[in-house]
Amino acid sequence: MKNKNNALWGVAIIALVALSVLLIANKTQLVGSAIQAQAEKTPVIMALMMIGMVIVMCIMILILALYIYTSLALYAIAKRTKTKNAWLAWIPFANIYLMTQIGKVPWWTMFFLCFSFIPWFGPAVASVFTIVLWWKIAEVRNRPGWWGILMVLPIVNFVLMGILAWAKK
Repeated sequence: MKNKNNALWGVAIIALVALSVLLIANKTQLVGSAIQAQAEKTPVIMALMMIGMVIVMCIMILILALYIYTSLALYAIAKRTKTKNAWLAWIPFANIYLMTQIGKVPWWTMFFLCFSFIPWFGPAVASVFTIVLWWKIAEVRNRPGWWGILMVLPIVNFVLMGILAWAKK
């Protein structure tokens, strides 16, 4: 019964994300039609604006795909480590709380990410917190802790997340 409930929540969250994307696309289309009426006099400007809108839509789709991938990976890691409330992987900021629970780190340490808004000093604190958190998660999954250091590298972090989530070991 609990698995069906979790599956329903997952489907509901995916449906909400899809609905949000459709609403954003509809709004973009409405804005595009207003711009089109104004820009009919200058086809070069119209072409550049359309290219810009296509680029923005592609970036939005990429961000959505990466969010879904990281949520699925974190959900799988939580399930494999038998962490309660694995569905928190789908909720922004709550997924950080879930990561502290997976890594067996005190929950209040997630507030170190608040420092990321302080210029110069903040991003360094957030990076160190991210490294420590993924280090602990890797150790819980019986992987080398130094993988946490690699989690700050683009592309490598997605590969390691997938290994932590779906590898057999």
